[in-house]
Amino acid sequence: MATATQTQTTETLGQTHENPGAGALVHHSNQSQELIQSSQRREAGALSQQPRPQSAVVYQPPTHEDKPGEKREAQFLPWYTRWGYSISLGAAQGFLKPASLVRDMQDSIRSPLHQPNLMKTYQCRPKLPVRVFFPKPYDKEKPRQMPLIFTIHGGGFIMGTPQDNDAWNAKFASRYASTVVALNYNKAPKTTFPMSIHDVEALILATLGDSEIAPHIDRSRIAVGGWDAGGNLALTVSQLPAIRPIVSSVFAFYPPCDFTVTHHQKSRLRRYKAGVGGFRARETDYMLSMSPMIDWSYIPHGTDLRNPLLSPYFAEHDMLPRRVMIVGCELDMYAHEAWRTISKLAGRDIPPMEQTVGREGQSEHGQMLFDDERFHFEQSYNDGSSYKWLLVPDTIHNFDQRIGGVVREPDFRADAEQKSEACLKEIGEWLLGPFHSGRQNGTINEHSGTTNGTTEAHHQIEQ
Repeated sequence: MATATQTQTTETLGQTHENPGAGALVHHSNQSQELIQSSQRREAGALSQQPRPQSAVVYQPPTHEDKPGEKREAQFLPWYTRWGYSISLGAAQGFLKPASLVRDMQDSIRSPLHQPNLMKTYQCRPKLPVRVFFPKPYDKEKPRQMPLIFTIHGGGFIMGTPQDNDAWNAKFASRYASTVVALNYNKAPKTTFPMSIHDVEALILATLGDSEIAPHIDRSRIAVGGWDAGGNLALTVSQLPAIRPIVSSVFAFYPPCDFTVTHHQKSRLRRYKAGVGGFRARETDYMLSMSPMIDWSYIPHGTDLRNPLLSPYFAEHDMLPRRVMIVGCELDMYAHEAWRTISKLAGRDIPPMEQTVGREGQSEHGQMLFDDERFHFEQSYNDGSSYKWLLVPDTIHNFDQRIGGVVREPDFRADAEQKSEACLKEIGEWLLGPFHSGRQNGTINEHSGTTNGTTEAHHQIEQ
C-alpha cells in the first residue's frame, strides 16, 4: 500500500444520503443471518486474492490469513455461575443507580457549561431520554445546519448513562461547531443482544425525525461514536440497513470487537509495563475478572459469536460506513482485537494472534506516538474511504472516563487528561477536517461558527 494515503485525509464527514423514513423504527429480522453469510462469503474469497500491486489505490481485502478465536457460540453456564453473576450484577446496579443520580445532580451545579441544551424523550423508547448539545454560546432562534455527532456511552452493556460523557460532548460541540446527541440504551441482563443495537437505531431515527432538532443539523455530515460497549454499538448499529446510508463516519474508543477470543487470551495480547507504576503497573488486567460476567449478561447462550452485529471484527469494510476510526489503549485487554479490526477494514496485514500490542518501554508523560504505525496509521483510498488507528500509550481501558473510584493517582489523572485532549482533537480533525471553519489558527467565534486566521493542519482551539 505504498501509495495509499497515510496522512491527514482530505475526505471528511460528509457525502451521505438523506434518511429514508426518518423517525420510523425499521426492524430487519433476517439482518443478522444475512450479515453472517455475507461475511463468510467475503472471508473465503479474501484468502484467494492476489496481493495488491504497489501502485493501486483502490481497496482490496487483506491477504494475510487470520486466525481468530476458537469460540463459536456463547455457552450455557452452570446454574451456580449464573446465580453468582446475577447476585453480583444486581448488587452493582443497585448501588450505582442512586450514586449516579447524586453525581449527576452535583455535576449540574459544579459544571453548568457541560449541561445539555435539550433533553428529549421519544415515543419509540420513552424510558431512554437523549441529551442534545449545541455549541456554547449558540442562539437556537437563529439555527444553522451543523455536523451531527451521535455518541453512545460505555459501561460493559450493564451500566452507565449518557451523562457519563457530558464533558466530552459539550467540549466537542463547542470546539467543532457541531450538534452532539448522547444516546441511551437498555442494559443487560434485562435486555440482551441484539436489542440494545435496536434501541440505538430507534433513537437515531427518532432524532432525525424531530422537527425541533432538524434545523440544527446537516444531514450530509452525520457520525456515530462511542466508548467501550458504546463503541461496539457504534460499529454494529451502523451496519443496519436503516442506518448505514445515513452515517458517513464511525469512531470507537476501546471497543470489544471479537467475542470468539477467550478472556485470558485477550489479556495475554496486551502490553504490561511495571515501570509506569501504580494501578497501571498491575500484572493482571483489571477488566479480566469482570469480562466473563459482562459477556454472560449481554450474550444469550447459543448466540453465534462470529455475528458481525456482535463481533464487528467479522464485518467487512463494505458493511460499514466508508470512514472508521478506532482508539485503543496499550494497557488494555481489548486493544488487540481493536487493532485487528481496523487493520482488516483498512486492507492492511492483520496482526497475528501472537503479536502483543504496542512496544516495550515507556513514553513521555502525556505523549502520543504518531510516528509509529503500531500506535497510529491512517489508510485512505480513492473512493473517499479512510481507516484510522490510534493507540494511546501507557494507559488503561476507560482512561478518559471518570474512574476515580478505581484509580486515584494524580500522575495517572494528569497523563490521562492530556491524552484525552489529544484524542478529542484527533477525532475532531479527522471527522470534520476542511469542512469545519474552526480548523484555522485563531479563536473560534462560537456564535457564528467563523474564525480569523489562516488554515493549518494542526491547530489549537481556544477553550
